[in-house]
Amino acid sequence: MQKIRMAIVGAGTWGQAHAAIYNEHPGALPVAICDVDRRRAEDFARQHHIPEVYTDHRELLARCDCDAVAIVTPDFLHGDIAIDAATAGKHLLIEKPLATTRDEVFRIVEAVERHGVRAMVDFHNRWSPPFNAIKQLLSTGRYGEPAVGGD
Repeated sequence: MQKIRMAIVGAGTWGQAHAAIYNEHPGALPVAICDVDRRRAEDFARQHHIPEVYTDHRELLARCDCDAVAIVTPDFLHGDIAIDAATAGKHLLIEKPLATTRDEVFRIVEAVERHGVRAMVDFHNRWSPPFNAIKQLLSTGRYGEPAVGGD
């Protein structure tokens, strides 16, 4: 199986989670980390055995041989990074929310469609063990039909 070469933009809490998962997953390979704090990015790279370190996402996009970019920065930074990555032909995995304004969402979608890449917003609770356990219990029918407030 060919591994998807992942670059991670953001060396914070969610970046740590992504790197750990990519290192464990047989279909993924973390190849680069980008963070505005060089020392933090270098420490992150050592911890997760990631060969390339960048402090500017534009440099990463120009130089890194990656298939996809995980955007795990503060929410207000998602838009420009996502648009730049799509324009560079990289697939996107973006932590929720996709963007902080409606206009930015439309700009990201336009860039993704124009450059023929795929984009996904990471709703990580979908894979959370407690949520999966509840889903399994509900699927038995023993507890009736789930309802949303006011239903």
